[in-house]
Amino acid sequence: MKYKLEQHRHGLTVANDGTYKSDFDEFLSVITGISDQDIIDEFTQKINQQNNSKRVLPVSISDSINKLINKRLTQKGWSRQSRIFGDKRFKNMRWTLDFAKQTNGVGTFSAEVVFNNAGSLGWNLLKPVLACEQNHVEKAIQTRIGIIVLVTKAMKVAGGFDGTVATFEDAPFYLSAMSNIISATPIVIVGLCAPVSFKIERYDVNQGIGKRKNAGRVVMI
Repeated sequence: MKYKLEQHRHGLTVANDGTYKSDFDEFLSVITGISDQDIIDEFTQKINQQNNSKRVLPVSISDSINKLINKRLTQKGWSRQSRIFGDKRFKNMRWTLDFAKQTNGVGTFSAEVVFNNAGSLGWNLLKPVLACEQNHVEKAIQTRIGIIVLVTKAMKVAGGFDGTVATFEDAPFYLSAMSNIISATPIVIVGLCAPVSFKIERYDVNQGIGKRKNAGRVVMI
């Protein structure tokens, strides 16, 4: 996939520093390594699985991209669903990062892949801040830089994403409004661009009298 980049608090400058560059390049290589065909294959596989189990068919490619990023990052040693705090008081709380990376025992990046409602974007932006900034609560992994992955507006349309999903273009407004809160943590915003060779077309699935659901199908362009 192609992507766009934005930064907050000099995130790109810090991420491209020699200390962190290899991990940052590794993360971006996972994004660029996901082809249109990879997404189509993953999406088609999910449709087949849902058909076999008679469950609701997928509408967007969000799960497909999530699975591909998850598989390839974890293969490279990124921790998935990493707890933010090591303090035992937080053991049963769902305060986790989508991904975190340690190199030679030192935390580098906290990453969130955000394909959910725009109303949750503020919390998704804050989680890397909690993981990166020093405070009195013991961390599970002390990281340095946050990465937030969002879809661009073009990807939101082409990928069949729900209309409420936050976009890459939304992030600067949130970061501007939260600048007094996100005051020190460097953050990189990654915007996923639309596929080149296909789009997702929504259609209605008849599930019985008076029961219709949206589903998505691949249309080559």
